[in-house]
Amino acid sequence: MWKLLRFALLGVVIQGCAHNESVSAPQLDCQALNTVVDAAQDNFVSLTSGSRNITRYGNTWQTRVSAYGSDCTLLSGTDTPRNYFCSIPDRDQSTATRTLAEAVESCLGPHWQRRELPRPATRFSRAEDNVVVDVGASDVTASRATVVGLVVRRLDNQSERAPSPESVAQQSRRAAAVPLQ
Repeated sequence: MWKLLRFALLGVVIQGCAHNESVSAPQLDCQALNTVVDAAQDNFVSLTSGSRNITRYGNTWQTRVSAYGSDCTLLSGTDTPRNYFCSIPDRDQSTATRTLAEAVESCLGPHWQRRELPRPATRFSRAEDNVVVDVGASDVTASRATVVGLVVRRLDNQSERAPSPESVAQQSRRAAAVPLQ
């Protein structure tokens, strides 16, 4: 009798988990995201909390601000934080990535450009600086984890940014002016 009851209870738990697509559904904190974006200009130094931890993958710092979920970290391969990273586990990466990208777009406002990247990911950038906000999911085959993440960073290479509408228009005019051979 006890075995039958355990199997029945296990079946109810498994069925309930099968309908739960997200492990958690944290909200994006718009004020925190904008604080992080502003802090990117000083390499997030104003957000560091505690000392640097040296790992085999690089340096990490705890942060005082959590824009998405509660597991946010500052990362870098140098002595200065270069990336702000938050991630949460989610079984339905495609939906979670799309939902997070829509929330980020809403928080950032109209001056940011949205560009879809490979392996469902989205990059937000603006013409006036070199700060980007990337939203994406982990590569399950590489990490064996199903997480959706948010990364804010300042780019060193201008070619990584999304082009401004003005630069696209200028490039189009130049291309139209060059005769085909």
